[in-house]
Amino acid sequence: MSNLYTFTGGVRIRESSFEKSAGLSPIKNMPAPDRVRIALRNDTKLSVAEGDYVFMGQMLCEESDPIPVHASVSGKIAEIELDPNGNALAVVIENDKEDARDPEIIPFTQKLTETSPDEIVEIIRRAGICESEDGFSVARRIECALGGARRLLVNCTECEPFLSARYRLILERPKDVLNGAKILLRALEVAYADIVVEESRLDLIRALEDIIGNNPLLRLRVTATKHPEGDRRLVINSVTGKEPPARETTAQLGYVVFSAEACADIFRAFAGSMPQIERVVTVGGDCIREQSVISVRVGTPLSEIAEFCGGVNGTPKRIVRGGLMKGHALSDGEYYLSKEDTAFLFLSKKYVKSRSTSACLRCGKCVESCPMHLLPLYLAKHAEKGRIKKALNMGLKSCIECGTCTYNCPGGVEHVYHIRHAKELYNLNRAKEESDE
Repeated sequence: MSNLYTFTGGVRIRESSFEKSAGLSPIKNMPAPDRVRIALRNDTKLSVAEGDYVFMGQMLCEESDPIPVHASVSGKIAEIELDPNGNALAVVIENDKEDARDPEIIPFTQKLTETSPDEIVEIIRRAGICESEDGFSVARRIECALGGARRLLVNCTECEPFLSARYRLILERPKDVLNGAKILLRALEVAYADIVVEESRLDLIRALEDIIGNNPLLRLRVTATKHPEGDRRLVINSVTGKEPPARETTAQLGYVVFSAEACADIFRAFAGSMPQIERVVTVGGDCIREQSVISVRVGTPLSEIAEFCGGVNGTPKRIVRGGLMKGHALSDGEYYLSKEDTAFLFLSKKYVKSRSTSACLRCGKCVESCPMHLLPLYLAKHAEKGRIKKALNMGLKSCIECGTCTYNCPGGVEHVYHIRHAKELYNLNRAKEESDE
């Protein structure tokens, strides 16, 4: 395919047919579990208490919360306890299996052309829509771009092995994604949106071309299938040819990027008036019996998600939340689905690198492949030795943890492991300094 958009660096990862298999079947709807445990942020102020009955879609926090949290099922609040996934509270709801919808959810009947940007932002905020992976408030991202946005890009790329949730969502619900993009155009007062798709998804490209046609509001942009194309800054770099400076937000430059999932959630918030209470995720890896893309309620235990997908095959060496390249390993103990989750991978030792032996060979492959133009070998070395200031001077905060350096390293150096650890130390030190003031 000619006229492909791309960026400098990155890596082309050849997926086997096995690694693509989750995306071959339609999205499965997982029944809501008997209990959900919905995590809250540290600053969330609850509006409910133990013993209260809550409706599906009911707000569990105060109206003014920047990212409201909603009940994903109807039923009685059994407990409010410390969230096992973090240090904040979690609300445990006993599912009554009724899916009784919150009567305060009012259908949106106003014409979009008669709706102001501020009204659109408020509807999105109340729906509690956050971006996949980073969990950032979609409403807040729109607010930051109001008055300065010049270009909207919708990220439909998915360039890591096993991941297929975004692909299936767009393939099965393309109008949800495109209509959500149109709502964003109205909110941002931008003339058109670039719909960014990777070249390997030919069926997706054809489907979107048929729907978009000559619509002046939407333009299809096809990028090379290369990791980490899905990063917001690299989407901008690929399509516009401009590299956002590390110290500036993309909104400050006039570019706004939203994921296909966020667009679909926005459309459903307007068309169905339902908040974000479920997520479409990939469940994959060589230790899960049925690799699948499933729609699952927020707060569902990972053990039940795995069981729905046929159960675990053997003993996974690692369970990863997110993608094979950028994901985070989960610790022992139960995990509960959150609004920003995109995938869970159950992996054998075949897909897990050992950190027992590693040595930098000074080959420069990590430098050549780094899409952020950093020096991963030195950055990782400073990080490993705890030299945080030197790591900061070498662009620690600019690293997007894409994993291309680790993937390409013939010496087995775990660059991203050391860099993540250094970022954690930096954030802890910064939080301590702020608390001492």
